[in-house]
Amino acid sequence: MGKYDPLRAFLENSGAETMRLRFADIERILGAPLPPSARVHAAWWANERNPKTHVQKIAWTAAGYRVDAVDRDAGWVRFRRAPAGSRPR
Repeated sequence: MGKYDPLRAFLENSGAETMRLRFADIERILGAPLPPSARVHAAWWANERNPKTHVQKIAWTAAGYRVDAVDRDAGWVRFRRAPAGSRPR
């Protein structure tokens, strides 16, 4: 089980079109703190196309979501269900 699998499962089970989570919510879901880079670098939340990097991105895309917005200063991220054709198989 990967570190971000609990986030993937949470998003998969939510059924929500959009979901705004505080960083503290994500840490509760993971049972561990987010790395400092999540609060400092916008790239940590990127929806990049390379499927072999950023294990956190693999978790939310595997659940069928993309990061729609993030406010690192306020400590929240909004996930939006990805269009069906853009979801990983």
